[in-house]
Formats: sequence, C-alpha cells, structure tokens
Amino acid sequence: MESKLTLGKGWKLVSSIATDEVLVLKALERAKEGEQRFSWLCLDPASGRRVHLPVAAPLGGGGAVAYHKAGGEIVYAGSAGIMSLNLLTKREAVRIPLDHDWNDVCDLWLPPEGSPTLIYVLGEREESRSQLQARAKEAQSGGPFLLRAKYSLHSWDMRTSASRLIARFDSMPVSVAVDWSAGAAYALVENKGKKDLLKIELVSGDASLIRSTDAVDALEISPRHTVLAWRSYSTPRIIETLEDGSERPLTDFGWYPAFSPNGRRFAFTVGDYEVWVKESDNAQPERVVSYPPELSWNMHDRIKWCRCGDHFAVCLAGSRAGVADKRPLMVVDCARKEVRVIDDLVFIGTLGERVWIDQKDSTVGKYLA
Repeated sequence: MESKLTLGKGWKLVSSIATDEVLVLKALERAKEGEQRFSWLCLDPASGRRVHLPVAAPLGGGGAVAYHKAGGEIVYAGSAGIMSLNLLTKREAVRIPLDHDWNDVCDLWLPPEGSPTLIYVLGEREESRSQLQARAKEAQSGGPFLLRAKYSLHSWDMRTSASRLIARFDSMPVSVAVDWSAGAAYALVENKGKKDLLKIELVSGDASLIRSTDAVDALEISPRHTVLAWRSYSTPRIIETLEDGSERPLTDFGWYPAFSPNGRRFAFTVGDYEVWVKESDNAQPERVVSYPPELSWNMHDRIKWCRCGDHFAVCLAGSRAGVADKRPLMVVDCARKEVRVIDDLVFIGTLGERVWIDQKDSTVGKYLA
C-alpha cells in the first residue's frame, strides 16, 4: 500500500505518530466458520499496539460511537440498541434497548463537556429486516427494496434513563448535526426534489426552515458555532453559511469537512482517495496524501480529530494486493506534517466509527500495557 501512496509537498511517511490519545475503532473479524463479526479495538498510533475491548454483544454493521469522559464510557449503536462499555469496570450495558430487526440508530452525539445528555436519530422501519430478506429470497434477488421507515430525533439522560422525543421528520434526514452551544440540531431533509435545511431547538423541539436548496448534501458544525459548513456534489466545494444567511466558500473543491476542536484547522477528503488540510481561513489547502483513484470504492468516511487538534484519523476505502476487505487507516499529525498508514487490520471504513480517548481520562491505557 505504501508504494502506491503519494504524499503532499512537505509531508512524510512515518512508522510512529506521537500522541497521548488512543483510538477506539470498530474492526471486522472473521470466525473460523467464515462468519463475520464486528468488535471494538483499542489502537495506539505511536506503537501500533492494539487490543480487543471486552465487548460480548454482537455489533451491527452500521451505527455510531461517542465517548462519555465523565463516566469513562464509550457509547455506541449495537444490535441490541444503544450500548455502553465502561472502560474502568469493563462492564457492558444496554442503555436503550431496541429491536435491531425493526429499528436503526442512524447517528448519536454526546456533548464535548461530558454532560450525560445523549442525542440520537432513530429509524423505525415499516417492514423488518427478516421480512425484507424473506421477500428477497422469494424473488431470488438481493433487492433492492425500498426501506420505508419513520425517523425521529430523541434525547436521553444517562443518569436518569429518561428519554424524550424532540422532533419527527417527514422523510429520512440526509444529514444531521448538533450544535451544543446553540442548543440546536440542524437537519437536511428531502422535500419534493429539494432539501430543506431545518434548525430544531433541542429543548422545545420547535423547528424553523432556514432555506431550501438542491446543492447541499451534508452538514458540519464549526467550532465557531455561528457557522454551518457543507459540501455539495453538484459543485464540489465547502461553504460556510453565517447566521445572517450570508455565505463564503472555504474551498473550491472537497467533501466531508471536519473542523479540529480548536477551530484552527479543518480537513476534508476528495473522493475517497485523497485527504487535504487547511491550516487557517486565509491559508491555501494542502494535499496530505492520495492513492490511485482506481482503488476507490465510493465509500466515504468521516474524519475524526483528536482533542488536541493536531491529529486526525480517516479510513480511505482502498485495499492492498487486491484484498478488498483491508482498508488503510491514515493517522495524520498536522503539527509535524507526518502520516502513518496502518493497513494490516480489517476495518469497516465508513461512518467514522472510531473515537479518540486521552489515556489520562480513564484506565484505557491498561488495555495497551
């Protein structure tokens, strides 16, 4: 894989990335019988050492993950519902039980300050997975079949286990982002060939239409909190929209932007074969790394920054030596302009199913000792 990589000017490939944070990420395993199973892996980007976390319940192929610093827990979507693993006690629990045959957790968010409030998007299917599989088998086809579902936004208190419906959507939201500082969620929802950009108050559930557009495909909240950033497939570029409705482009190309926690940098991808970084508003974006686009699978990943704002991880959807299930994980150090490639693991490379954890926050370091 490394021989196929092209690094940007001034960037270098290294065998170790120095950081005090470790990655917890979802990995794909194969049992001897040929069955596949997802599990959580703790990875040290410095040494490359990795261990499996003691998660017994099966994990679904989709979902999301967040870290609750105050409780020392990772919170994630599993096949039994919304799950948690306490890194201190190594205890696993079902926080919000759901029927995986009928329900999906599309995304979930925890506030950065460690508050126990959880926000999640729930999909409730009108036809179960097993019914769809039976219908596909009867038709001797793998589909595709239309997945009809109702989608809604919920909050949940980890201390009291109290759940509250915030809002319902008329159709599946294309993208949702939560701005904790503003106490609001932003949702992009299909509506008669266009997409409505909605602002939803997290406490009252009141929704207001910001604008309708046919050029926006996803949302991302800037750490500046007054800004929305999005990408557009029709005219690929990243744009900020200020609260007064005015806009300004940040780049003339790119997809899936992700701001660093301190707001100094943001990174983005071009397709699923290049990674770029922009150091400040006035700087020119720099290409970090790329590899031949013919290896592209069109399976985009979310860039995940560590809390120091210097490092991020992204899984490019490529393969090595034709092994299609080995996808290279790039760990990038923006301060030193270094890139480490970890490509000897089997990853599910979409949805950014990984989270950075400071080893000082919990006993997570014991897993790697």
